Amino acid sequence: MTSWEHINDQNKILGYYISMPTDSTTPMYIYPSYRKYYDLKMYIFDTSTGREIKNVSYNAQSYHSATTAVKIQKANYDLHIGSYFGGIWEDHFIF
Repeated sequence: MTSWEHINDQNKILGYYISMPTDSTTPMYIYPSYRKYYDLKMYIFDTSTGREIKNVSYNAQSYHSATTAVKIQKANYDLHIGSYFGGIWEDHFIF
């Protein structure tokens, strides 16, 4: 299974944030987007093999299974722009 197929197995993905590597030793970072930053889950892939690299950062954790401290950390941006509670700007702008 390719890295893209692995990520596309998830439901309700509305877009992607992709960090393209600048050389063959830099990994590729892919963040599926649900239009909420708190629910971003970062995937890291080796560019030479396409295999997923284990990620232990707070960005790799699911929001729903995270600790309270990690939930606050992941929700910080959404709280500031008002989208965490379904802010008025959410449907008018693409983030």
